[in-house]
Amino acid sequence: MLLILIFSLCACGVSKSDASLSELFFIEDRGLIGFSENKFKYDCEVESGVIALTLQAVAKNSFSRVSVNGELLTKANPAVLIPLSDGANLILVRVLSQDLSVESVYSILVNRN
Repeated sequence: MLLILIFSLCACGVSKSDASLSELFFIEDRGLIGFSENKFKYDCEVESGVIALTLQAVAKNSFSRVSVNGELLTKANPAVLIPLSDGANLILVRVLSQDLSVESVYSILVNRN
């Protein structure tokens, strides 16, 4: 008797066309951004002594593609170190849905004074 098992990977309860984040934070200060699921634009300030921040973005659908300033996040590389210049620093987080039909863009403007 031959028994065949079929396993299906899924992000249970999440649509394949979902291109949203469940988490967005700087590892150095989780509350700095003030992430909310339905908000796509953020502004925050850091002191002049902060020369870099590490951003982590987690998609609701684990099969969605997430990139930060063009760098693809993976399970092996779930965060990106972002060097900061004096003044305004724009960070773009793009989420592409599993079925490739929807893209969401989150923007974070970090002012380094």
